[in-house]
Amino acid sequence: AMLKDTAGLSENDGYQELRHFFESRRKELWLYGPNSLYTYDNDLNRFFFSKGSNRQVDFIQYGTVYQMMEDRDGGIWLATDNGLYFLNSGGRSWDVKNYFLSPKEGAAYEITDILQLQTGEYWLSSWGNGVLTLDRKFQRYEAGIYSRIPDFNRIRNNQYRQTWTLHQQANGLIWIGCQAGNYILHNHATRTSTFHQLREAENATIRFITAGTGNSLWIGTQRGHLIKHDGATFTTVQKFNTIVRKVFIDKQGLIWVALE
Repeated sequence: AMLKDTAGLSENDGYQELRHFFESRRKELWLYGPNSLYTYDNDLNRFFFSKGSNRQVDFIQYGTVYQMMEDRDGGIWLATDNGLYFLNSGGRSWDVKNYFLSPKEGAAYEITDILQLQTGEYWLSSWGNGVLTLDRKFQRYEAGIYSRIPDFNRIRNNQYRQTWTLHQQANGLIWIGCQAGNYILHNHATRTSTFHQLREAENATIRFITAGTGNSLWIGTQRGHLIKHDGATFTTVQKFNTIVRKVFIDKQGLIWVALE
């Protein structure tokens, strides 16, 4: 006989993909991905599915949750295909705010990643609308990312606005991974950007960027490239032939790669 679901992960009757775990500093555990957002109840020892009006988290509407992050004040941010959500926890209850950030009424930006800068501002990568920038009071401001973009053809110009991943190095330089192997380097202090194409990505979309040991960076792509940047040169370390979702460097320096 089939065992009854005791984890709560069959609560969603539709198709779902459980791709990512997220744990807050308060030890709140989340599980999310396409058509899935679950919160763990420590008292009942099970997950609860959250979508729409739900007993755990109200009014979060999404098709895919791409990323979750915790800011320095303990607020939780969710990047979704239906805009950006901010959760402010108060004990066992949550206050939810939806930032549609949309230029068109009734439509929402598809937010793919969230980054809180060293100076406190919030940057949001989106597919098709470039990087959206909020100050520490959550007000839109112009960071000058695209103010001096070269005169590319229409396709490549659009690719730099199809953004997937954000990373800020310790020296303050911000990397923006884009469609078709393109990436942007932005100096926030001088408000200047340079626009590049990563040859080693072979025109594959850059899906993840993270820091390694020393000054190194690790880059994952849509087609499975795992690329190391040592501060001067790029080297393809491995090609998995599937999407690299996340790269994690543990305390021993071992590299963990989450694949599609």
